[in-house]
Amino acid sequence: MIEHAFADHHRFVPADMDFANDLPVLMTDKDAVKCRGFAQPHWWRVPVRADLPETFYAALVERIVRVQGGRRRLS
Repeated sequence: MIEHAFADHHRFVPADMDFANDLPVLMTDKDAVKCRGFAQPHWWRVPVRADLPETFYAALVERIVRVQGGRRRLS
């Protein structure tokens, strides 16, 4: 495997993917969408999934309620 790292939010152009070989290319779904217009048959997208702890969701709700001034929507 040969890693080719790009910055987050990189705007891909075809030249970015010119690795001078026909090895398979793996990229996240997020990057694959950006390369859709010039994708090649040997390029593969890899789905990414984040499993966040329940404490994250509790903290998120708490912050939203705080930003809304204590009003909590039920629907």
